[in-house]
Amino acid sequence: MSSLASFSLAMLCALEIEADPIIRLLKMHEHQDIFDQRLRLRFFASSRFPDICLVLFGKCPRAKVDRIGTQIATLAAWESIRQIRPAFLASVGTAGGFKAKGAQIGDIYASHGSIYFHGRHIPVPAYRSFELGEFPSSKLDINGTIKKGVISSGDCVPLVASDQEKMQLIGTDAKDMEAAAVAEIANLAGVPMFAVKSISDFVDSDERTHEQFLANYKIATEKLAQAMEFIVSNRCFDLTGR
Repeated sequence: MSSLASFSLAMLCALEIEADPIIRLLKMHEHQDIFDQRLRLRFFASSRFPDICLVLFGKCPRAKVDRIGTQIATLAAWESIRQIRPAFLASVGTAGGFKAKGAQIGDIYASHGSIYFHGRHIPVPAYRSFELGEFPSSKLDINGTIKKGVISSGDCVPLVASDQEKMQLIGTDAKDMEAAAVAEIANLAGVPMFAVKSISDFVDSDERTHEQFLANYKIATEKLAQAMEFIVSNRCFDLTGR
């Protein structure tokens, strides 16, 4: 395994089913004793690309489910920066898209411009900027198979009216539960980051979100793995030498 000071990119994933196709495609292997064991974060390094790694959020010890949402994303981002010291961070996973904007299941969106919180609601004028977040994301040198869009995050799976209003305001293209938290910590630590999300369900649909996800996650996660292989193989995230 590469030394912990030499990773170019650390991908952060919440769900095991999001990470599994990436782990297989990039030939990643799990390594122990990278993080404090109490945190239950899992670490995988790639044998195909020795400077690429993946951090999986792990399962809740009490509920026995994959940990999702902004709180664990914050912890995973901070610990990854402290222990792995990657040159780049990436929030990688599935997201809800919008039929009205032409999204289809399996479409890949890379963050473009700022990443926002749509799930922070603080009706105090002084907190307006903090509420939105609006953290920068790094530009990716990608072709037309990966779309560029606005990604925003909140901790609610089904559509909430207040979240919907916020997403309309900021022009959300992909709704997730982690990217903005990763972006906030990356910005605080001065580490460049980006988000890559695969559409697994539609926000503007009458179907229940979790039912859509269960029907579509296989194609969404396979497309996500293929997109990450392309991004890693072509070093789309590292524009410093170009």
